[in-house]
Amino acid sequence: MLLLLQEIDGLLLAHFVVRVLMSEAARRTNLPPRRLSFTGTLKVLRCRLPECPKSRPGLRRWYEDLLAEIAEEVLPERRERINPRVIKRKMSLSPNGSMLEVDVTSIMPKERREKLVFARKD
Repeated sequence: MLLLLQEIDGLLLAHFVVRVLMSEAARRTNLPPRRLSFTGTLKVLRCRLPECPKSRPGLRRWYEDLLAEIAEEVLPERRERINPRVIKRKMSLSPNGSMLEVDVTSIMPKERREKLVFARKD
């Protein structure tokens, strides 16, 4: 059990480190951190970690280059949602077991409003 907890702690710590690097790279390039790719950052780290120098001046230069390379992993801007997020209503059955008429106009966008009628079960 202890090894499992250590493994989870290690994964959480690694995730935190990746997010901090993304945040720092985004801050330096005036981008929102969500515009940088998490998987792209992981790929950069996998390539660059073996090259990490041990000397202070070399380490500083390596870190700056690492952040610059992470900052290149920019995602395209997200599109707006076609439909807004809504809470779906449960369908209810009438007393005789058939589906009732459902009015979804209150949750659908104006251009897609329709009154849906579900067929009876036979």
